[in-house]
Amino acid sequence: MLVEYALNVDGHLISGVPDWASKLYYDIKAVPADDSPSRKLGLKGYTASPTTEQRAMLLSLLVERFGFQYHVEERIMPIYRLERGGGPTTLEPPKYPERAADPRGGLVQRGDLSTGEGFGQTVTMAFLAQTLTRSLGRPVTDHTEIVGTYDFHVDPIDPENHDVAAGAMLMIHALGLKLTPSRGPVQTIRIDAATPPSDN
Repeated sequence: MLVEYALNVDGHLISGVPDWASKLYYDIKAVPADDSPSRKLGLKGYTASPTTEQRAMLLSLLVERFGFQYHVEERIMPIYRLERGGGPTTLEPPKYPERAADPRGGLVQRGDLSTGEGFGQTVTMAFLAQTLTRSLGRPVTDHTEIVGTYDFHVDPIDPENHDVAAGAMLMIHALGLKLTPSRGPVQTIRIDAATPPSDN
């Protein structure tokens, strides 16, 4: 999970994870320096999306405390292309544009139900593609050419649907977009080294 946050990559695109890394849990308490951009953002409480600076700080922690080493491998694999549909979208201007540094949303799943329900708050299309990657377990790449941030809300469409991919398709179609199965290059992370840190 720490590697996912630090490198902004979904877990299924990370390989070479040591056995212990999925069994040991850690609490991390860290505060950015007073003069850092992250500290000056003034985000209150829990934020869903670390900033670029915060990701770099977390990567530094992994390197220093866990001896973390990795390299990037590009692989050709099945993907979904997020594209515009044939008509207008139902995306709306963000209600709180000042929250662009903390986008939230994606496909809503309740238990094993995936009804097509979804929401977005100050999301870009790249962010939406990333959240769909996590939901679908398959890389989603943004080809919409839609720029800016948006809000959206999609009510449940099929209350009995249990298939996540079908639920995602329902939500995306309701937004005036589409997901097209394809194959393409995807950057994946291969962990070369990592060891549990010593006690504080």
